[in-house]
Amino acid sequence: MAAGFMGRLRHEFWESRVWRAYFRKRSEDQSIGLSLRFFAINMKTFVKIQIIRFLAYFGYELVRVKDVLKLNVSNKGLINVLPLIVDDYIKHGNRSDFVFMEAGANDGLRGDPVRPLVVRYGNWRGVVVEPNPALFDDLKNNYAGHSGVRFEDCAITDHDGEVVLYCPNDKGFHSVKSSLDPGNLQIGLCKSDLKSVATKVRASTLATLFAKHDIRQLDLFVTDTEGHDYCIVLQLINQTEVRPSIIQFEHALMNKVQYAHCCKLLLAAGYELLPVGQDTIAVLRGEGVKSGNILVELGKIEKEGRATPSAASG
Repeated sequence: MAAGFMGRLRHEFWESRVWRAYFRKRSEDQSIGLSLRFFAINMKTFVKIQIIRFLAYFGYELVRVKDVLKLNVSNKGLINVLPLIVDDYIKHGNRSDFVFMEAGANDGLRGDPVRPLVVRYGNWRGVVVEPNPALFDDLKNNYAGHSGVRFEDCAITDHDGEVVLYCPNDKGFHSVKSSLDPGNLQIGLCKSDLKSVATKVRASTLATLFAKHDIRQLDLFVTDTEGHDYCIVLQLINQTEVRPSIIQFEHALMNKVQYAHCCKLLLAAGYELLPVGQDTIAVLRGEGVKSGNILVELGKIEKEGRATPSAASG
C-alpha cells in the first residue's frame, strides 16, 4: 500500500509543474543562484503538499504546532491529555452514567480541567469541592445549568470538623489558589504585595463525602489542592474502597519521596501512570481504556527528561 503511494509520489514529482518550472526558470535566467532559490521555495511547497497527502492516505491530519497550542494545550504549552483519555475511556468503556469528583475546583473556570468536559458531554454527575468561601458562589454560578453537579464548601482532610485554610486577601488574584499549607501559598504570593489570610473552613474526609453523596465508584477523580494532594491520594487508596477509573493529581508541590510513594501505591492498586506537566494521570487497568499501554510508553519517554517523575520508576 505504501509502496504504491510512494510510486505515485515519484511520478508526480518528475511530471510536476514545479520540476518543469525549475528547468524553464534556469534556462531563462542567467543567474543559477536565483533559479536554485526559486526551485527550493517551490520544492518546499511541493514536499509539504505530498506529506499532507501521504498522512491523509493513512487517516492522519497535519496541523501546525502554533495552531494546536491555541486549541488544546495548557498555559505551559503542553498538550491537554486528560480530555483525550476521557474520550477514549467513554468510547471503549460504554459508560452511560459518568460520575466524577474534583477537589480544589477553584471558581470552575480558572485552572479547572473538569468543567470543559462537563460542558462538552452534558450528562455527567459529580461533586465539585472548593473550601475557599470567596470562590464558592462563583463556582456554583459557573456550573449553573448542570443539574447533575453538586457542591461541597469544604477542605478534604484526614478528619471531619474544621481546618484553617490560607487564602490570598484578594480573590481576583488569579494565579494563586488557597492552600492548607501557608508555605505553599506564600510561594505564589512572594512576587506580589498580597498577604495570606487564615480562615476557618469546614473539613471532611473522602469517606464522609463518598457516603454523603452515595458514591461507590468514580469514573474520574481530580485533585489540585496546592500541596495537599499527597494526603488526598493516600487517603483515597488507603482509607476508601473507591477506585476511580481515571485519577489526575498535582505532583508539582510534592517532594520526590512523596511522589514516589504515591506512584507506588497507585501502581500496586493496578494503575498505569503518565506525568503531564505539573500533574500525573493514573488510569486503572482493565476498565475499557485502550490507551493504557500508550500511557506507559509516553510516561517512560517523559521520565527521561524529568527529574521528579523518575522517582516513580522505583
